[in-house]
Amino acid sequence: MTSEDRFLEHITRYEGGPQEEPPDTLATQLREMARRRRKYIALQRACASLADGHEEAADEHVLSVSTEATETRAFEFLSLAESASIAVAEAIQSSKETTTQRTGFHCIDTAIRNLRAKTMTTIGGTTGAGKSGLMLAMAVNLARRGIKTGIVSCEDAESVWGERGLAIASGVNPDELQANPENYKREVERGHAELRELGVTVAYELNRPLVDVLRAVRHLARKFGCKV
Repeated sequence: MTSEDRFLEHITRYEGGPQEEPPDTLATQLREMARRRRKYIALQRACASLADGHEEAADEHVLSVSTEATETRAFEFLSLAESASIAVAEAIQSSKETTTQRTGFHCIDTAIRNLRAKTMTTIGGTTGAGKSGLMLAMAVNLARRGIKTGIVSCEDAESVWGERGLAIASGVNPDELQANPENYKREVERGHAELRELGVTVAYELNRPLVDVLRAVRHLARKFGCKV
């Protein structure tokens, strides 16, 4: 029986749950090789972080090795039958998912049908269009409803987020902050404190690769309980 035949048989006889299909030998071997490679890379990064004196980052790399979620790698080197089984299961789970979170902006919530678990909404625009400001406003709206929210900054430094936090929480114009260098640092710190008090936590992975960004996301979820 070809893989296409197995796929059709699987879909035809699917009724109340995904059917278990034996994985192809090659898929299993490739998946195991990829797992080992990820483990060695993560351990190398942990050693490098320790050498740089970043013990917390090293712990995160080690933790990623010991608690790697197999579902995040589910579509890596899968056979067609395995892919079909997982896709059907995830489609059913998504259809049952009723927990959504409003961004606080009616036009956006209407367009994207709110923020839903295991989804990602991408906002695009030119430099200075207000992407980060809109995202921060959404985060604050969620936080004010008691939903802890995390932000991973890949481009803007702490001072920039301090300005934004102060502006959105206290209505202070960032241009006025920069006009008074003597109070600038203190006001920026106040902006960060305002965000933390609201329930918005910011992590910084400036110009870092994707693996470090994902590590920061896990850290925000585990340590600070961020749900969005």
